[in-house]
Amino acid sequence: MSSSGAGRGGGGGRGGGGGKKESILELAKLVDQIVRVKCLGGRELRGALRGYDELVNLVLDDCEEFIRGE
Repeated sequence: MSSSGAGRGGGGGRGGGGGKKESILELAKLVDQIVRVKCLGGRELRGALRGYDELVNLVLDDCEEFIRGE
């Protein structure tokens, strides 16, 4: 494996330019704060953000669910 960092995901997909892709979301600033998340299908979640990963999977604590349109 080369030391250039090309072995780990990163530069593919949109934008193309190699290197590590920076997220436009600044989720680190929101950890341990109450957030509201809008999901596909009209579902909304509100809870304390406890964690996340590079795929934007979120961990919410004390979460409430809201369903729009019903």
